[in-house]
Amino acid sequence: MFRNLRAGCLRLHRWFGLAGAAFFVLIGLTGCVLAFYEELDAWMTPELLASARPDQEPLDLATLAERAQALAPEVQVVEATWRHAGRQAEIRTRPWAGAQTGVDPGFDSLLLDPWTGAELGRRTWGDIRQGTINLVPFVYRLHYELALGHPGMLLLGLIALGWTLDCFVGLLLTLPMPAQRTAARRQVKSFWSRWAPAWRIKHPASSIRRLFDLHRAFSLWCWLVLLVFAWSSVSLNLPSVYEPVMRTLTGYQTPAVADMPKAAADVDLVATLSWPLALSRARLLMAEQAAHQGLTIDREVMLRFMPDDRMWLYRTRTNRDVLERRGATDLYLDAGTGDLVTLQLPTGDQAGQTITHWLYALHVANVWGWPWRLIVAALGIIVTMLSVTGILIWMRKRAAKSEQT
Repeated sequence: MFRNLRAGCLRLHRWFGLAGAAFFVLIGLTGCVLAFYEELDAWMTPELLASARPDQEPLDLATLAERAQALAPEVQVVEATWRHAGRQAEIRTRPWAGAQTGVDPGFDSLLLDPWTGAELGRRTWGDIRQGTINLVPFVYRLHYELALGHPGMLLLGLIALGWTLDCFVGLLLTLPMPAQRTAARRQVKSFWSRWAPAWRIKHPASSIRRLFDLHRAFSLWCWLVLLVFAWSSVSLNLPSVYEPVMRTLTGYQTPAVADMPKAAADVDLVATLSWPLALSRARLLMAEQAAHQGLTIDREVMLRFMPDDRMWLYRTRTNRDVLERRGATDLYLDAGTGDLVTLQLPTGDQAGQTITHWLYALHVANVWGWPWRLIVAALGIIVTMLSVTGILIWMRKRAAKSEQT
């Protein structure tokens, strides 16, 4: 029975590996780059960063958003975020409600000097047609959506789901066959001693054996990390699968804001709190929640207006966050009244939510500093190597069968 199961698993592993090889090479190589996203983006676009002024207080997010709105009245400013350790304010925009469709303003981000509000540049994030200013963001788009939008996200989500399942299939294929006890051989080696060769690369060995050992041994040594990245990819690209599974395993609850009704089509999406009033109100509510929840606020991260939901999102980094360079402590307030809608904590509130945020932090190399980023970059190389060695093993075996026939 084990032999039949193994044969079936081998076929699944082989065909999934062949079908997904090109995607895994792309994901692996782009993942190496994205482990150092901010550093590479800063290196490629130094003109988009302001000189640090440690002796001067930067403007607040609301003031920067209003500066951007004055610079680009043809679009609606909806988000202001600190980037690159505070050396850049990224202001995201969208077309005004009711604006003529098909008219491209040529940008969806204004990048401002945080201390003066002066414009540093504009870009449509991830649009490679704008040149090197978008090279690193384009690599990001390739990595999570193949630069194809929602269809690309869905395709990679399905591949990530297959990758998750294949982690277990591949693990099963490394296990030794059940030992057969015979009269001539009464003593049988233990399971662990029979499994040990799967973890090693034999030397010296033939080229085909070396390929096989590289493929199998690295898969085993990196198995847990590979599973983390596979399943976290499902969470990012295929939440319709991730959430029910995590709900069953951990009691995961969909963030409350995701279930809130959208604003009616006839609601005035402009008549709302101003940016300064929204920021002031958000800071007050966050201070109250921090006192109530025992939070320590490290820094502000982002203020976003959500017209379709008639809400403001105020994001900070607190002692409940695991993300080092950003934050995910999210406070939502009503855009009309300024009342608190909900506070979403990244960790310490629900087990499922805590696990999900840890998976995200590990996936984007935003935890444990440089050591983890180097590991993530190395993992991208390993994923590429596993795909390439898998194809070469298949080609060698197919060629050998052809010679025999």
